[in-house]
Amino acid sequence: MLHDFGGGNDGAFPAAGLALFAGALYGTTYSGGNPACGVTNGCGTVFQMTQGATGQWQEKVILAFSGTDGIESFATPVLDQAGNIYGTTFEGGSGRCTVCGTAFELTPAPGKWTEIVLHDFGATQTDAGTPEAGVILDPRGHLFGTSSLGGSNSNGTVYEITP
Repeated sequence: MLHDFGGGNDGAFPAAGLALFAGALYGTTYSGGNPACGVTNGCGTVFQMTQGATGQWQEKVILAFSGTDGIESFATPVLDQAGNIYGTTFEGGSGRCTVCGTAFELTPAPGKWTEIVLHDFGATQTDAGTPEAGVILDPRGHLFGTSSLGGSNSNGTVYEITP
């Protein structure tokens, strides 16, 4: 076992797969992290696992969702060639709907990560909503994904986010 999630600040319930980049593993958790978003068990996290000199793996939370930037990620993260992380959350966002979600980008900087919310799902009545799956990234930086709700009939969508 590489890591046993504690359910607190380090996250809980990693429901998605992992991404491998430059020897590190990246993933998301459905719960844990920041408890301030109104969800009983926390808003979820994005984490990084690195292997130390002794071979032990160490987890570092690089983002604890706060609610307005998303809640509950079921999505395997995607990384571009620069090491930027892209993903989605199942809920959260601006609060204009009950279950909306977000698409986000995390950019590495020395000692920290910078987050940008790329899209706040459910912002309009026919917008995509509740993206359960992650995204794919084309060579031009466009993100493509699906949402389980939203669209003109509320039956889901295929969407594109252009940088």
